Amino acid sequence: MLLNRWSLMRMGILAFAAVNGFDLAFPVHSLSLGDLAFFAVGGALGTRYWVFRSYARSDASEPWLVPSWSESPFQLNQPFQFFHLAAWAFVVFFLAAFVRKISLNSHLNGLPVEAMFGAFGAGMLIGMKWAVMSCKDKFTKT
Repeated sequence: MLLNRWSLMRMGILAFAAVNGFDLAFPVHSLSLGDLAFFAVGGALGTRYWVFRSYARSDASEPWLVPSWSESPFQLNQPFQFFHLAAWAFVVFFLAAFVRKISLNSHLNGLPVEAMFGAFGAGMLIGMKWAVMSCKDKFTKT
């Protein structure tokens, strides 16, 4: 991974997500595995089909870039760059919130509410991987 201005900016955004995940206090509710599956499947399907539509348009610019840490996430013609950053921000936010919850409570009764962020982010990453694998010939690495 190259450390250029975009990868440093992405790391800064992830650090911001981690700090906020650790600082924010969520209500003490628990989620079921069904709830997490809903968020994960929603993230995967939404990314795979809804976001992917902008690549499949007839006027879409080629080449399609595989999500990369060294590309600008603000390219309007490359939406996976932004959603890649957003997905990782959700995952990092969840991980930081989970560490906070474990450090404050020695036991957990069920899955914490923060897990929905991690499930949605993981679903988005799966949806992007799914889209890239289904159209390997159109995506290029930077």
